Amino acid sequence: MEDIISEPRIVKSHDITLDTEYAEWIAEVKHRYRSAQVKAAVKVNSEKLLFNWQLGRDLVVKKAEERWGSGVVEQVSLDLKREFPNEDGFSTSNLWYMKKWYLFYSNDSDTEKLQRLVGELQPKPKTIHYKQLNFFELFDQYAYDAITENSMVCEGIEEYGKRNIEEGKNVLISLVKKDNEAYFLDGELSKIYYTGKKFPSSVALNKLYYFMPYIKRKGIRDLYLIKIARVGTRKEGQPDNDPNDFRLVFEIEFVKKLFKDYKPVELEIWHTFTDTAIDKLLAEI
Repeated sequence: MEDIISEPRIVKSHDITLDTEYAEWIAEVKHRYRSAQVKAAVKVNSEKLLFNWQLGRDLVVKKAEERWGSGVVEQVSLDLKREFPNEDGFSTSNLWYMKKWYLFYSNDSDTEKLQRLVGELQPKPKTIHYKQLNFFELFDQYAYDAITENSMVCEGIEEYGKRNIEEGKNVLISLVKKDNEAYFLDGELSKIYYTGKKFPSSVALNKLYYFMPYIKRKGIRDLYLIKIARVGTRKEGQPDNDPNDFRLVFEIEFVKKLFKDYKPVELEIWHTFTDTAIDKLLAEI
């Protein structure tokens, strides 16, 4: 294998005149490719496609052959192969194809056709289908008895960020409906949370421990202990209660403000729930 020499190599077979502007441009192209290499670890096809299109654009827009001579494409090929000896795709013929490819798409805006083509090459996110928990089956099994019961040693409320929590424990983040937001904004007074009519069966009920209400356009802040998780109805104890309007009911106890201010998070399940653990949540925020 040939050693990579430090002295620049110049094309001899064609007319070529290099200057400072060429040196600056080729350095920028190399930097752009290194950036594409990093991004390509996640999305190989689209990043290299974009790089090739941009290099073809440069050759056209800069009028490279008029400015630096008829051998400039061969020179660019030589410079890039020297800089990236383990990479394929920098042959002279490939660079000519990049130029032709840019010209083919140049009648559109810089993004329209290219973005459409790049979009076709991007890996499509997998759609996860979550099954719904059957509340009727759950009620047949537990009736109104507790499904999960938790307790913690009462240590008194300490300064923000100082009270110990069990970071390995599960935390369920749940969207709060608009008509209940005020109830949870004054966190320490909140004692109960009703889920909606849909609850994902992927959440392990026996591991429910912490609960964090998600306030729309704000995020999460307050941490609660789920003392009891059970089946109940939305209007239990009220005259207009529907005995078949089952959902999960969390009897909760305020633990602390986990964050000083509200933090935005993604609700991963139906834009309503995120099932995670305290240590994972703290690592991601």
